[in-house]
Amino acid sequence: MWDAEPAEMVAEPFEEHITPVEYLAFSPDTAQVTSGSHDEEPHMWDANIANIAVGQFNRHSEEITSVTFSPDGARIASGSRDSTVCVWDAKTAQIIVGPFIGHKSSVRSVGFSPDGRRIVSGSHDTTIRVWNAETAQIVAGPFEGHRKAVSSATFSPDGMRVASGSWDCTVRIWDVETAEMATRPFKGHTDWVSSVAFSPDGARIVSGAHDKTIRVWDAKTTELLAGPFEGHTSIVSSVSFSPDGTRIVSGSYDKTIRVWLITTSGSSGSFLSDTSRFENGWILGPAYELLFWVPPALQAGLFRPSTVSVIGERLVTKLSFEQFVHGEAWVFCKDPLPDQVPHHQNLIVQAPPFSRSAKRKIPLDDPEEQEQCANASVSKRIKV
Repeated sequence: MWDAEPAEMVAEPFEEHITPVEYLAFSPDTAQVTSGSHDEEPHMWDANIANIAVGQFNRHSEEITSVTFSPDGARIASGSRDSTVCVWDAKTAQIIVGPFIGHKSSVRSVGFSPDGRRIVSGSHDTTIRVWNAETAQIVAGPFEGHRKAVSSATFSPDGMRVASGSWDCTVRIWDVETAEMATRPFKGHTDWVSSVAFSPDGARIVSGAHDKTIRVWDAKTTELLAGPFEGHTSIVSSVSFSPDGTRIVSGSYDKTIRVWLITTSGSSGSFLSDTSRFENGWILGPAYELLFWVPPALQAGLFRPSTVSVIGERLVTKLSFEQFVHGEAWVFCKDPLPDQVPHHQNLIVQAPPFSRSAKRKIPLDDPEEQEQCANASVSKRIKV
């Protein structure tokens, strides 16, 4: 369990599953967490003390692939490789509806409608189905159009649409009443789409994929609004919007969780927080590109709140670039002679994202001035 800011663990590891955990979900009041794994049993945890809060949920005959709470937190829906969906009482761990039978292969994703009366499921059989949450009867579907397994399916905030992501590398939106596609497919990912989610206002969709990227789309026009967001070094397995719609959180097979900031214009995205590398005074990005340089006198730590970046003694440091102010081009750099301070030669190495123009070294006579660099920005301000 992690605090979103400053990305620190706030609870001990939840240890009970004996096989890989496929899915996690918070209860609406955030007091409990439910998890599903290959051991065929959903678990319910107390979010504050990391202990099992309810007994084992026993019914599925194969691994759990997806779990989710109902909007009121009273029920849990689960999908399994046994091709079924079940609904459980969140307090007693007893099955109260189901199994829901209809899919011909593994159920990869389940989700409640906003009013809690319906459940959507996506399956390896390439279809999506909408069920009555109280009777286990199909009320819409199967939705057919994906050419490969449906890995993610979710209701829109108004409950009128369903978004789905598939191994066919596309995202699709469906009309719940007609079971027909409401838009053309969203195309751009180059590998399996693993997770999709609506923004709180239903106007945008975020998708994460096996191509290691995240994209934000216009839910009506299918236009790409932001991204691809690049930084993960392995499959992006889960994505979600923050409640205010300004941030995206992503989980990946690279064993990291990342939070992304979406600009107000919706045209681009950037890291809100992430792990960056620190070498020889330089902060390095995910591809070892030079981001910015910190003088030795400031490398032990930077003051808050004038800057939210803190440089510690360790190689890997958590950084936030949200309030980082910088120019877009180097005008000139003053550096001691190479034989005096050799490690400062890196100061003017050409590397993105900066285009260091009009570079020149200036030998300094005064030891007090051995680390200075003038940085000009488009706002005509100079920072030294």
